[in-house]
Amino acid sequence: MLVSPHAPVRLSVPRRCRLWGKLQVLGLGTALKVLLTRDDDATDAATKGRGYELRRNEVVALVNTLAQVQIPWHHTSSPP
Repeated sequence: MLVSPHAPVRLSVPRRCRLWGKLQVLGLGTALKVLLTRDDDATDAATKGRGYELRRNEVVALVNTLAQVQIPWHHTSSPP
């Protein structure tokens, strides 16, 4: 039986929790990387001025983590 590449993958609850945990930790690590990397640490001319390079999975994790953090922040800052 062939599985379509576009079919959703069903993960068990422990695997899903582990995956979300890894994604959030990578997102937090990427945020720290962006905040704490100095400009002097740039490795080539393309990253000079930014001081860091982000891989695709780091960008995805960072955006996802920011979205997860933004939702509770939005609910706590809105008036009753």
